[in-house]
Amino acid sequence: MARLPVRVLIVAFAVFIPLVAVPAVATVSGENGLIVFVADLDDGSDIYTMRPDGSGTHRITDAPDQGGFPVRDDDPSWSPDGRQVTFTRTTTTLEGSEAVETSSIWTMNADGSNQKMVATGYDPSWSPDGGAIAFTMSAIGATNGLPTTVVAILRLSGDVTVLTDPGDWLSMGGHSTSADDAPVWDPRGAEILFLRHFTPATPISTYTDLMAVDPISGHVRLLTPTGDSFGMWANRIGVAPDMASVLASSWRTLPVDPKLYLYDLDQSNGEVIGLPGGYGIGPGATFAPNGGSIAATLVQVANPAAGYTLWTMGPDGSDAVKIGKGWSPDWQPVNPYPFGLVDPSQGEWHLRHVDGRVESFYFGNPGDVPFMGDWNCDGIDTPGLYRQSDGYVYLRNRNTQGTADVKFFFGNPGDMPIAGDFNNNGCDTVSVYRPSNQTFYIINELGSGDKGLGAADLAFRFGNPGDKPFIGDFNGDGTDTVGLHRESTGLVYYRNTHTTGIADASFLFGNPGDRLVANDWSSDGVDSPGLFRPMSSTAFLRFTNSEGNADARFMFGEPYWLPVTGTFELP
Repeated sequence: MARLPVRVLIVAFAVFIPLVAVPAVATVSGENGLIVFVADLDDGSDIYTMRPDGSGTHRITDAPDQGGFPVRDDDPSWSPDGRQVTFTRTTTTLEGSEAVETSSIWTMNADGSNQKMVATGYDPSWSPDGGAIAFTMSAIGATNGLPTTVVAILRLSGDVTVLTDPGDWLSMGGHSTSADDAPVWDPRGAEILFLRHFTPATPISTYTDLMAVDPISGHVRLLTPTGDSFGMWANRIGVAPDMASVLASSWRTLPVDPKLYLYDLDQSNGEVIGLPGGYGIGPGATFAPNGGSIAATLVQVANPAAGYTLWTMGPDGSDAVKIGKGWSPDWQPVNPYPFGLVDPSQGEWHLRHVDGRVESFYFGNPGDVPFMGDWNCDGIDTPGLYRQSDGYVYLRNRNTQGTADVKFFFGNPGDMPIAGDFNNNGCDTVSVYRPSNQTFYIINELGSGDKGLGAADLAFRFGNPGDKPFIGDFNGDGTDTVGLHRESTGLVYYRNTHTTGIADASFLFGNPGDRLVANDWSSDGVDSPGLFRPMSSTAFLRFTNSEGNADARFMFGEPYWLPVTGTFELP
């Protein structure tokens, strides 16, 4: 298949009433796409996109005034596939002589089309699997009846669940008011991080702690280092792609001295990130999806009236470059890796293309074993199925719903299918691995007409009982050969020839229970492993055939789905 060309944020607002609402961080690791941000460049607060170098500025919302009051759009947050943006829209109406603001959560396509209101609230943050949005909503305090805010989630079904009760904090002693806001998901989707603001019973100032809540159980825990609350002004939170660190910005001293801090998620003390001379942190700072850069809003400390400017810099503040005017940046994740998942209970395929599109379609029956290959030699991999009960092969030549274009049988019941270009002729064929005797049976042609193929061209033993086969061009010579994955330990090993022998290379990658495929993820002509981890529905890709951490990862699919990959185009 080697043909493929192929730290937490906190940013400023006051307790209860945001000064400037700032974006939730996209929590999917990948390549760096566009930066979405908020600016008042024309006739109001609208949402824009631009390239990371500041070029190509494009407005994607243009909210009209309502009843003589301006409509403000803010809080942009990318969806995990980089195809949509959720944001806050704030409108103002008169109730008697009083102007009342109402904030609501909206979604839209990346180009600003298809805008929809989905909930009442603000601070939206998309879940890593794309199935829910965390946000802040108004409520009444549980213990003192005062207005407050809570963290809630909106699921795609339309159901809203309130997750936190800041009134619980009041019972912990000496606080007169408390409020929760600024939720953002961790990259695993296991917790939602948020800010809890509280005022002592004898108020001197308002303090803020960093908290986390389990989106299923509602269990809340404290993350802020002991005795290190963020002080009167605390901003927004977001998790670095590697889940190792937290960015936090806060005004800790008076007069105002806005600084950007970097915390480890192990609750160690924060360190100050150096900013350009004369500048402090403004509303909004976010990691790039690949974790190598930061996009941040800065403000001149001596002259805040000069307005907010957007900068990119290294995670340590180095190489700072001003890229435009605006605030609340969020960086689009782009995952240029063809990766698919198949729901074996329904025969539903979900193929994620290199441009981020996901195409879903049905092909096959429940229980069929899925794989992909280039069956008609056109350079495009399409679905294949193997029915282990009778050894039947079903191949389709398009990535769309439909019946099989090619049908035949090969192998024995219980065999496991493998597919690849085993003779370097530019075409893939279907072969089998027989677990009962650890033997590969390679054949360099496809069958047809519901007929059998006959004897294999090559047969050789390789591997240990229980290991699962995968295929790839592991040395870049144009020929696919066989590998095996020991799911119990994460051992990966392979041969570079179709012969019996010991492994040409072996290494550990991943955790027990991960499911493995191989592709040329880095476009260097050599296939290397990719894993799907059911526990977190996360893909982990390694760009070399060696032991080490994943070079790229993203969340996708459901735990019981099976991974497939290849060079595929979608309609």
